[in-house]
Amino acid sequence: MKKMTFLAALLGVTQFSNAQVGIGTANPADAVQLEISATNKGVLIPRVVLTNTTTFSPITGTAVESLLVYNTATAADVTPGFYYWVPANGTMVAHWERIVNQTQLDEAIGDITDLQGDVTKIIALLKVAFPANNLVDPVVTGDTFGGGMVFIPGTTPTIEYVYFDGTNYTKKDITTDIMNLIRGAESKTTFIEFPAASGKYYYISEETINANNGVVPTSPFSAGTTLRAGVILLDVPQSVISNFQTILDGTTTIVKPGGTFYTVEEIIKMIASQVEGNVVYRNIAATGSPANWVFQYWSDAANAGAGGYVTVNLTDLVGAAQSKTALVKTNTANAPVKQYFVSETYLIANGGAIPTQAVVNGWTSGTLPAGIFEIDIVAGVATNIQTILDQTVTITEDGKTFTTVEQYIQYIASKSDANVGYTVSGITAVNNNGVAIPANSFYYINQTTGNKVFIDLASIVKQNETKTKLMTIGTKQYYVSESYTGTTDPTTGTETGVYEIDFIDGIVNNFNEFITSTVTGGGTNYTTVEGYIEYVSKNSMQEGVTKIVIDAGTNQASFQRWNATTKAWVNVSNTAFSDIVKANETKTSIGKSTNNSAYAQVLVDPKAVQKVVYEYVTESATVKNYIDVTADVEWSIENNTNVKNAIEDIINNLLNQGGNVYFTRTAIAAGTPAGQLAIPAFSFYTINATTGVKELVDIAQTIVNAITNATTIQKQEIKNQLGDTYNTTTVTNTGDTWIDGSKIYAGVYAATVTGGTANVSTISITPPVGTTALGKIVSIKLLNNDNNIINTSTTDVALAGSNLSFRIGTGNMYNVLSSSDLSVKVVVEFSAQ
Repeated sequence: MKKMTFLAALLGVTQFSNAQVGIGTANPADAVQLEISATNKGVLIPRVVLTNTTTFSPITGTAVESLLVYNTATAADVTPGFYYWVPANGTMVAHWERIVNQTQLDEAIGDITDLQGDVTKIIALLKVAFPANNLVDPVVTGDTFGGGMVFIPGTTPTIEYVYFDGTNYTKKDITTDIMNLIRGAESKTTFIEFPAASGKYYYISEETINANNGVVPTSPFSAGTTLRAGVILLDVPQSVISNFQTILDGTTTIVKPGGTFYTVEEIIKMIASQVEGNVVYRNIAATGSPANWVFQYWSDAANAGAGGYVTVNLTDLVGAAQSKTALVKTNTANAPVKQYFVSETYLIANGGAIPTQAVVNGWTSGTLPAGIFEIDIVAGVATNIQTILDQTVTITEDGKTFTTVEQYIQYIASKSDANVGYTVSGITAVNNNGVAIPANSFYYINQTTGNKVFIDLASIVKQNETKTKLMTIGTKQYYVSESYTGTTDPTTGTETGVYEIDFIDGIVNNFNEFITSTVTGGGTNYTTVEGYIEYVSKNSMQEGVTKIVIDAGTNQASFQRWNATTKAWVNVSNTAFSDIVKANETKTSIGKSTNNSAYAQVLVDPKAVQKVVYEYVTESATVKNYIDVTADVEWSIENNTNVKNAIEDIINNLLNQGGNVYFTRTAIAAGTPAGQLAIPAFSFYTINATTGVKELVDIAQTIVNAITNATTIQKQEIKNQLGDTYNTTTVTNTGDTWIDGSKIYAGVYAATVTGGTANVSTISITPPVGTTALGKIVSIKLLNNDNNIINTSTTDVALAGSNLSFRIGTGNMYNVLSSSDLSVKVVVEFSAQ
């Protein structure tokens, strides 16, 4: 698997059209596309089997110049070694050109007598230079006679010089002489590595050596970065990268157990799939049988050590890996029951042991251990009750179909005999088992028959209305109720059922309403009685009538009196009115009596938030009385039995009219009535109309059903509300939890990628509100100015305090995104405690 991972990574980096790649260095040289740096590793060039120097096969694809391979075969005119492809040029045909080092070249020349092809070339050369009939001087004897050479093949090939000495043909073995001549005239070439241990090699030609007075130069450069004439850089990595796909597609034939492979890519896949522990998904069914897809992993020990795939038992795997959680609750006497969710985080931290009841009872909401979560069903239902009621459902019962939770609850509630309904449009006989109910009528539902029964309110009123009347005795009026027996004088005030009507107090108490009522008088419509009274006053003014006037300049008020003689208003001295008020005003105060105690003034101001308090300023100005309405109402509710009973009656009536769902703050014990099950405190329940048994309402399932049955728009809105919003000013709590139990947060930070490198400027991360320390870095993504992701692979990640540093790349392979500085946004997910 590691080989496949490296291969995928190597292929991935080639997708950066403008990016440089550094392997083992975060700062590749700016003149290279790929720089590989290592101190104890090398580059392995693809190994193929060539058949001869003129056949491009087994490589497939376009025959590109400089394509580099390592040949492993000895065949025709090729032997093991490096070859690069040279295209046709003029009379020269396209062919594989071998790269040799100094040692290989020395061996080739040293073994020339053993190479039939090379000797043949030498003989052809000598035949041109020294033909057999090219006699220098026939009269000269010995070796100076002209002659020719003869090649004698065999296990030890030799070259003989044959000449005619005038009497006989003479032969002389000149193999050694010829070899000495070749060695003296052979070209001088070599390879050097520069700088030392850099992995960069240069070919030094004979031209270069001759120009350097026959000495191999120690540097390939004549000056600076200018190569000497005849020096060639051997760029092996670039050749591999440029032709990598061609290498993968190269044709070969290798027979391995399990199949025959024809390309380098197939061989790599086969090798990668048989790495110990590698997992595959495959069909193991026999041909013609139904498909049987399973997960298998490679085991070198399978098949008696021969290796093979072993099927993975997913049931056992999932069972062993699934999370362990639990639900627990308290049972503390005289205390509300609380439920808690025990997560796997808590269990792992406590050796997998479920907490004891004593431990559970000791938990408090504000100080729960890590991994323990309180389940507050009541708050969840209370917060979302309207959403639950509005959920779309389809429920059919008693031949009726209900489309919402609320409709169904209303139907269940209506099955109580005490329920009363009202119809505006009326109910037809068809819809009520043959009995019609008029429009604008009340009705109740008979639980036994299920029919709606008409309520005749007119008859009920007539049968129950009281017999009362108003009567005048002397100057007073009385209301005589039905309870009056008529045995005593009603004016005495002691007769039961007789009430005096005090019209004067009635007018006084409602005077403001009177004076604002519309009235007509004197041929004019007045919108208020007050206006009419003013009209009458002006037309029947009496001596001494007084009015208040406001001075427009000083905005001061003063009194004026009507003089009937002069028919004019006369100013009244303010002191006169002040004296009258002082002489006649009463001293008032407000006293409070609680539970039949003596009246006493409340002199301390009790005002506070969420309270209603009245302040009364007495005539002495310095004394104030207070009425604490909120406290008085609370006291009455808590201490007045009649008020309590009235509230309970109202609640009971509302429950009976609105349904049969109840809530209990205390636990309900099992047993009574028969069939009654225990119900935890703070739970909703219904009462079975037939058995009287209280039945627990499963709120959790109701909520799940509500979400499940929600419309597409509602579900999308839930997602929108739960989703995260990313920006550069706020750190977002993702709602996820990291492996160590810390919460996971996400933030967006500005940073700069240094041009020509894989280095990114340091980012400062502040712990989110509510946390004290940063945990682990979960993920890092880079965005460009258009907020598009441009990179997700990072390496050398380090968090020192609140400072985050990293580089772009994978492992020790670094990617350069730009030759100049690049401004980016960095999305960082991190945990915090």
